[in-house]
Amino acid sequence: MNYYILDTSTDTKVVGSAPWGPLELNEPLEMRSILQYSNRLPNYAEFRLKGNSRLTDYTYCLHLGAVNFFIFSPKMRSVLEQFSLQKHIWADCKIVRKDKGWDYQMLRFAQIRDSKGYLTIAIPEMIDFHNSRFCESDFCDFPLEGNEPVVPIDSYNDYLRVWDEFRKCSTNKELRFVHLSFNESYLESNKIDMCWLFPLHSNPLISERLKDALIENGITGLNLMEINDYPTRKVKLL
Repeated sequence: MNYYILDTSTDTKVVGSAPWGPLELNEPLEMRSILQYSNRLPNYAEFRLKGNSRLTDYTYCLHLGAVNFFIFSPKMRSVLEQFSLQKHIWADCKIVRKDKGWDYQMLRFAQIRDSKGYLTIAIPEMIDFHNSRFCESDFCDFPLEGNEPVVPIDSYNDYLRVWDEFRKCSTNKELRFVHLSFNESYLESNKIDMCWLFPLHSNPLISERLKDALIENGITGLNLMEINDYPTRKVKLL
């Protein structure tokens, strides 16, 4: 099964332009208390559509200052809900510009934390670690050059051990995937169409069938990359 990274479009013809992204919070949110709990979103948030930004079905607010908060139109939510999503919660929000307002939805995926409070992969069963490839790279190295040191990882326990070693390291090195393989037998049984596999990636992953449905329904504001094109930035704008 192929998976695609679901990112927001950077095409100014689609999303317009504004410094630091299209949305800004009208009122600050108490993010610390929200982030402490895996099942919490603000009851309501209001965003201002900035500058020359255009309203799209998938958008974002940089000032939320955290991953795992995704903003969708009701139209996009209606498409998503026809598919199998990782455990998640929804909350109402609104986007305004002057005297106009639009109802939107915020989504947050369930988070799994280890005994030290660090986020772990929510569905590690999806990943075939033995046939995936990982490397060591600098935080600022992007895209990958192809000569980074390979880090042998054969199982999820291996991944946790190496990830913990990188976390403890005081240098600017990080563990990054070069190629991600999936456990086909697990996916055949569970058919996961949308998930959040942080820290492997900070954006949601979607199945090919969900990708096709989003395109067929004319969902706007998407930037899609096949997961194994990501390290080299082979971008597909849609």
